[in-house]
Amino acid sequence: PSIAEGLSNALLEACVHGLYPVVSNLAGNREVLVSKNKQLGLLLDPLDENVWVESMSNICKNGICLRFENESIINRYSINNVVQRICHLYSKVI
Repeated sequence: PSIAEGLSNALLEACVHGLYPVVSNLAGNREVLVSKNKQLGLLLDPLDENVWVESMSNICKNGICLRFENESIINRYSINNVVQRICHLYSKVI
């Protein structure tokens, strides 16, 4: 698990492919996985080894949540939307 991370490209790529994310509870990961008070993956304490072992064991044993609805993440982080948000930000600054 990461103890410091920005916006993870690996997380975005996994989400685009419908893989259920299990990641450290860090700001960049929360930005991607928490939408309108709905959590779209597991956000775990990066320093609590037992939580990681238990969570991964439950997923492997029960086969739960191995795929998930990723459309909201695809829409938010598509190249067109990201470029549009950056252009809007620059137009405010300039």
